[in-house]
Amino acid sequence: MSIIKEIYTKITGDKYPHEADIIEAQTRISYIKNMMLTTPELRADYLPTGSIYEGFYLQYCETLTRACSHKKSIKNHSQHDNRKKN
Repeated sequence: MSIIKEIYTKITGDKYPHEADIIEAQTRISYIKNMMLTTPELRADYLPTGSIYEGFYLQYCETLTRACSHKKSIKNHSQHDNRKKN
């Protein structure tokens, strides 16, 4: 399952979201990233009032950060094991 679909499902509770909803979420995330709307104040002008997308964006960033940290941890662990063998 894609990260976007997973987050959308978690936020909305909709286990089978329509493809159009996933595409809209992906489009909004891409726009926020490409336009570097890094603060809630900057995103407020783009996101509809009361929409799920502020929380969605924050969850997306958190998920990516965790994934990158996990990947780095695995890489460091692997390097540590390789040094032990030598």
